[in-house]
Amino acid sequence: MTSRSILHVRLHEVPFAIYGEALAALGDITPVVQALPPDSALLDVTGALGYFRRTPEGLADLIATRLLARFGLHAAIGGGHTPLLAHLAADTCTPGRIRIFDPHTPDTARFLRSRPVQALPDVGPKLARTLARYDITTTGHLADLPLPTLQRIAGTSTARLLHDRAHGRDPCTVAPSGPPASITATRRFPTDVLDPHHVRRSLP
Repeated sequence: MTSRSILHVRLHEVPFAIYGEALAALGDITPVVQALPPDSALLDVTGALGYFRRTPEGLADLIATRLLARFGLHAAIGGGHTPLLAHLAADTCTPGRIRIFDPHTPDTARFLRSRPVQALPDVGPKLARTLARYDITTTGHLADLPLPTLQRIAGTSTARLLHDRAHGRDPCTVAPSGPPASITATRRFPTDVLDPHHVRRSLP
């Protein structure tokens, strides 16, 4: 079975109006592009490697160059044989940098084991605190933990998912999708701006 080649592209300070255009440009590289708003995209470039006659690193460099030339956008690009590994690799890249992992090298396994548990997409703050109480702070700790023990800590379904992710197993595929029609953002204010007492105090 041919190993997949997945790229996670994260755009630096991209305006929403440009985000859709950037996704269209990525579609010129491969038709298998999944939008991850507000600033990222997941690409399956397995077939594109042969078409462009490039390695994953070379194709990532081509993508970064096109995004910079056409839109002035700097991109952090991570790559690997699964969406999870591509995501984790992109997380370690600053804008303008590329990091691609070969599934057949020991560096890939070492990198995965070194990541904090919070880096896994399925680990939120609450679960991370629960795992930390048992001194489980890295993906390597998760990988070494017997599945029945992890199930007692995190529950059956979550434990199985975490166990697979910690061993680099990720059955997810890139699902082609375009950008949303709009995005929302949350802004937290230090005080209740609708409080009439606050409004009176703010008046000149």
